[in-house]
Amino acid sequence: MSNEIIYQILMTSFAVLTISSALVVLFFNKIIYAAISLIISLLAIAGIFTLLGHDFLASTQIMVYVGGVLILIIFGIMLTKKTSDKKSLSTQKRHPLFGVLVGTSTLGGLSYLLFQSGKTTSLLPYKQGTKEIGKLLMTDYLLPLEIISILLLVVLIGSVYIASKIETDD
Repeated sequence: MSNEIIYQILMTSFAVLTISSALVVLFFNKIIYAAISLIISLLAIAGIFTLLGHDFLASTQIMVYVGGVLILIIFGIMLTKKTSDKKSLSTQKRHPLFGVLVGTSTLGGLSYLLFQSGKTTSLLPYKQGTKEIGKLLMTDYLLPLEIISILLLVVLIGSVYIASKIETDD
């Protein structure tokens, strides 16, 4: 078997795993199964990044999304009590116009990026290496990096506060 065939098999496998686990997230009723399936989907996306040669994006995907955000979601699920309120999310009033607006704007933004990437050789003006990205984060993009870290800290403190309020309302 040649390397190109192995590459195609791995890429197809990761794509199928990503799509199938994302569909499980959509259609499962139990939130813990959906969260675990989302972890599998995000890990498969990291595998696709690795196959494409974007090691920094793959490691960031694993550390930030799988290691950080989803683990917090699972802890939040495990630590919050089950609500006995009859009014759930599925019975609340929905706004389909808002969904269409968000979907259309997302499609427009992604289409713009797709057409822009066809005009240039790369969306990134620098080499895709981890060392170069680290240098840029610590020099040119230090202020946005610190602002994002403060924002994440505020979100974490807010989630702990909300979880403690739910726990004390017993």
